Amino acid sequence: MEEDKNNPQNKLQKIENEEFLPEFFYLLPDDKQSEYIEKKLQNDIDIDKLKKEKVLQSKVAEHDMAVAQDHLRSLDANRKFYTVHQKFETGSGNIEVNIRGGDTKFIVPIVATIGAIILGILFLLFV
Repeated sequence: MEEDKNNPQNKLQKIENEEFLPEFFYLLPDDKQSEYIEKKLQNDIDIDKLKKEKVLQSKVAEHDMAVAQDHLRSLDANRKFYTVHQKFETGSGNIEVNIRGGDTKFIVPIVATIGAIILGILFLLFV
């Protein structure tokens, strides 16, 4: 175990950009070399831009979720019930939130009444 920590292959190493050039790069003509480097730099810029956009999307989604959470806390649930459905787009995907809640002392009698009505209808149909 101690040997693994001292092994240079198991440590982080700095990678230079030149190592990413293919072996045949220096065999190419000068114009092809400059074209290859230009495309590589443009790709690096595009990747960096995409990463920053994804991080920004995640930060916006985090803020939106905090606002939605504050909104839920402020809802008046006295003799009411509610359903909240929201979608948040993050840098790594979409989050869909469905919340149902409210006053349980109000919801339970409603559900029990609806259940009794359905049972009554079924009883009348099959008797």
